[in-house]
Amino acid sequence: MYVLQLLASCLPTDRRVLAKIKELTKAGVHRATDMQPLIGDFVCNVLFAGQSEPPRYDSRFWPSMRIIRNCIYATKVRLAKYVDLLFVICFLVCPETIVFGRTYVLLQMFFFLSARSPRCVGRPA
Repeated sequence: MYVLQLLASCLPTDRRVLAKIKELTKAGVHRATDMQPLIGDFVCNVLFAGQSEPPRYDSRFWPSMRIIRNCIYATKVRLAKYVDLLFVICFLVCPETIVFGRTYVLLQMFFFLSARSPRCVGRPA
Protein backbone atom coordinates (compact mmCIF):
# COMPACT_ATOMS: atom_id res chain seq x y z
CA MET A 1 0.00 0.00 0.00
CA TYR A 2 2.81 2.41 0.84
CA VAL A 3 4.30 1.91 -2.64
CA LEU A 4 0.98 2.93 -4.24
CA GLN A 5 0.86 6.05 -2.08
CA LEU A 6 4.40 6.93 -3.04
CA LEU A 7 3.67 6.44 -6.75
CA ALA A 8 0.44 8.46 -6.54
CA SER A 9 2.25 11.34 -4.86
CA CYS A 10 4.74 11.56 -7.75
CA LEU A 11 2.18 11.96 -10.53
CA PRO A 12 1.73 15.36 -12.19
CA THR A 13 -1.30 17.42 -11.23
CA ASP A 14 -4.39 16.91 -13.38
CA ARG A 15 -4.81 19.59 -16.06
CA ARG A 16 -8.39 20.33 -14.95
CA VAL A 17 -7.19 21.04 -11.42
CA LEU A 18 -4.45 23.33 -12.76
CA ALA A 19 -7.02 25.10 -14.94
CA LYS A 20 -9.22 25.63 -11.87
CA ILE A 21 -6.27 27.10 -9.94
CA LYS A 22 -5.61 29.50 -12.81
CA GLU A 23 -9.29 30.43 -12.99
CA LEU A 24 -9.48 31.10 -9.25
CA THR A 25 -6.29 33.17 -9.41
CA LYS A 26 -7.76 35.31 -12.16
CA ALA A 27 -10.90 35.69 -10.01
CA GLY A 28 -8.80 37.12 -7.18
CA VAL A 29 -7.89 34.20 -4.91
CA HIS A 30 -4.16 34.70 -4.36
CA ARG A 31 -3.44 32.72 -1.18
CA ALA A 32 -2.79 28.99 -1.31
CA THR A 33 -4.50 28.52 2.05
CA ASP A 34 -7.69 30.02 0.62
CA MET A 35 -7.35 28.07 -2.60
CA GLN A 36 -6.90 24.58 -1.16
CA PRO A 37 -10.49 24.15 0.14
CA LEU A 38 -11.87 25.52 -3.13
CA ILE A 39 -9.81 22.98 -5.07
CA GLY A 40 -11.05 20.23 -2.76
CA ASP A 41 -14.64 21.31 -3.38
CA PHE A 42 -14.00 21.34 -7.13
CA VAL A 43 -12.50 17.84 -7.06
CA CYS A 44 -15.30 16.35 -4.95
CA ASN A 45 -18.31 18.13 -6.44
CA VAL A 46 -17.32 18.61 -10.08
CA LEU A 47 -14.68 16.13 -11.16
CA PHE A 48 -15.92 13.23 -9.05
CA ALA A 49 -19.59 14.16 -8.63
CA GLY A 50 -21.55 11.05 -7.71
CA GLN A 51 -18.40 8.95 -7.38
CA SER A 52 -16.06 8.23 -4.53
CA GLU A 53 -13.42 10.91 -4.22
CA PRO A 54 -9.78 10.04 -4.94
CA PRO A 55 -7.52 9.30 -1.98
CA ARG A 56 -5.96 12.35 -0.32
CA TYR A 57 -2.45 11.18 -1.13
CA ASP A 58 -3.15 11.28 -4.89
CA SER A 59 -1.32 14.44 -5.91
CA ARG A 60 -3.06 14.52 -9.28
CA PHE A 61 -6.23 15.77 -7.61
CA TRP A 62 -4.94 17.03 -4.26
CA PRO A 63 -1.96 19.26 -5.12
CA SER A 64 0.43 20.29 -2.37
CA MET A 65 0.61 23.85 -1.10
CA ARG A 66 3.89 24.26 -2.99
CA ILE A 67 2.28 23.29 -6.30
CA ILE A 68 -0.66 25.63 -5.67
CA ARG A 69 1.70 28.51 -4.79
CA ASN A 70 3.79 27.90 -7.90
CA CYS A 71 0.71 27.85 -10.13
CA ILE A 72 -0.64 31.05 -8.55
CA TYR A 73 2.71 32.76 -9.08
CA ALA A 74 2.97 31.63 -12.71
CA THR A 75 -0.56 32.80 -13.44
CA LYS A 76 0.07 36.20 -11.84
CA VAL A 77 3.26 36.62 -13.89
CA ARG A 78 1.38 35.78 -17.10
CA LEU A 79 -1.41 38.22 -16.21
CA ALA A 80 1.11 40.96 -15.44
CA LYS A 81 2.74 40.47 -18.85
CA TYR A 82 -0.70 40.69 -20.48
CA VAL A 83 -1.51 43.91 -18.61
CA ASP A 84 1.84 45.39 -19.63
CA LEU A 85 1.13 44.50 -23.25
CA LEU A 86 -2.25 46.26 -23.04
CA PHE A 87 -0.50 49.27 -21.55
CA VAL A 88 1.92 49.45 -24.50
CA ILE A 89 -0.85 48.98 -27.06
CA CYS A 90 -2.92 51.76 -25.53
CA PHE A 91 0.12 54.03 -25.45
CA LEU A 92 0.62 53.40 -29.17
CA VAL A 93 -3.04 54.14 -29.91
CA CYS A 94 -3.41 57.21 -27.64
CA PRO A 95 0.02 58.44 -26.50
CA GLU A 96 -1.38 61.51 -24.73
CA THR A 97 -3.16 59.34 -22.13
CA ILE A 98 0.13 58.14 -20.66
CA VAL A 99 0.22 61.12 -18.30
CA PHE A 100 -2.92 59.90 -16.53
CA GLY A 101 -1.31 56.69 -15.29
CA ARG A 102 -1.53 52.99 -15.89
CA THR A 103 -5.02 52.44 -14.45
CA TYR A 104 -6.49 55.13 -16.68
CA VAL A 105 -4.73 53.69 -19.71
CA LEU A 106 -6.07 50.21 -18.98
CA LEU A 107 -9.60 51.56 -18.62
CA GLN A 108 -9.17 53.36 -21.91
CA MET A 109 -7.99 50.16 -23.52
CA PHE A 110 -11.06 48.34 -22.22
CA PHE A 111 -13.39 50.99 -23.64
CA PHE A 112 -11.40 51.08 -26.85
CA LEU A 113 -11.71 47.33 -27.36
CA SER A 114 -15.35 47.16 -26.28
CA ALA A 115 -16.39 49.98 -28.61
CA ARG A 116 -14.13 48.76 -31.44
CA SER A 117 -13.47 52.35 -32.25
CA PRO A 118 -10.16 53.77 -33.56
CA ARG A 119 -10.28 56.60 -30.99
CA CYS A 120 -9.92 56.84 -27.23
CA VAL A 121 -13.26 57.33 -25.52
CA GLY A 122 -13.97 59.30 -22.39
CA ARG A 123 -10.61 61.10 -22.42
CA PRO A 124 -10.49 63.95 -19.88
CA ALA A 125 -10.22 67.41 -21.40
